[in-house]
Amino acid sequence: WPITAGTAAADFKGSSKLPVKVGNTTCNTEIEMQGTATMDFTLAETKWDGIYEVTDVSNLVFEVTSLNLDASGGLVCALLAGADDAMRDAVEEELNNNSDQFLDQIRAELVGAYVCP
Repeated sequence: WPITAGTAAADFKGSSKLPVKVGNTTCNTEIEMQGTATMDFTLAETKWDGIYEVTDVSNLVFEVTSLNLDASGGLVCALLAGADDAMRDAVEEELNNNSDQFLDQIRAELVGAYVCP
């Protein structure tokens, strides 16, 4: 039975150190994040047995499963560091609000590619 559509998932992980200005205070932050990105894909059969062509990818969704935020530089920075959950939700929302831009880049790389599922 040929595969013609499905869902793909990829785990992602990253970290960054950057200054964040909160009012008049500059906090030195370190952010570690991990999550999962899922998307649907569509395949078409080719003239080669068992080889398919990717014809579309859609419905890219990000889920940030953990976000750890460390911040130093004063009291307001300590408060910022305590906002991990709110930051996780904000980052996840931002990723999903921009998922069409990511999806355009993914389409450019995958549509037309051949796969052997």
